[in-house]
Amino acid sequence: MRFLVPLAILTLLIKKNPFYRTYPIMLPIMIFFWFLTLQRAVVYSRRTNRMVQQILLDQTGSELTFVYKNQTTRRIFGHQTEETYMVQGLINPPQLGYKPLSGDLFPETYPFDFAAMHDKKGYYWLKYYISQTSFFSIPKNPVYANYEVLVNALNCNVIDFSHADIHELKSDQMTEQELWSLLELHNQYSFDRFALRQY
Repeated sequence: MRFLVPLAILTLLIKKNPFYRTYPIMLPIMIFFWFLTLQRAVVYSRRTNRMVQQILLDQTGSELTFVYKNQTTRRIFGHQTEETYMVQGLINPPQLGYKPLSGDLFPETYPFDFAAMHDKKGYYWLKYYISQTSFFSIPKNPVYANYEVLVNALNCNVIDFSHADIHELKSDQMTEQELWSLLELHNQYSFDRFALRQY
């Protein structure tokens, strides 16, 4: 809606010609803004097309599986609904002599500025890997089971789970509400938990 509404309004104004007899310059200006809005919509949709719903780490700590949010749209266009990458393959692209990476970048160290998770500047972080055209859009404030593991895994740190206690959730036997309640219960980075610690 952020882009469709302005596009619809500009299309209507261009079609009705309300200003052109008095201000002829308005026609090229409106056409310019129509194409500019369309270009921004394409860039934004490209980023949201890579929006991640789940990030799963295997027990060896060496592979990450990214499950995308827009499953239906990706199936329609023949794109994969999930992809698996080696942790070492998620290295940041080279920066020397290249254009700086755009957008809010995913934290490289833990702990990080947790207040950024709740700001209104942007809904998601961008995690680039290999090149500046390869990235994931990762929501800033969802319910992640362990943010410390997530930050380290996405920054190419292989995590040894050989001595860890791993609890498998039988999510197929739980309702969606029960699963979200369980995850929220263990979420240390929610706004309520921050407020409680500050209090």
